[in-house]
Amino acid sequence: MDFTTFMVMYASPLVLAGSIAAVFIWAAKGKTPDWVKSDRSE
Repeated sequence: MDFTTFMVMYASPLVLAGSIAAVFIWAAKGKTPDWVKSDRSE
């Protein structure tokens, strides 16, 4: 397997899945940022 095949077939789905997982983990465990809190209070 050459580098191009790896980047197209494996790296792209892994990055996509990792990004989606990071959003869900941040939503479940993270705190709301201060700039979001200030927008909601106004």
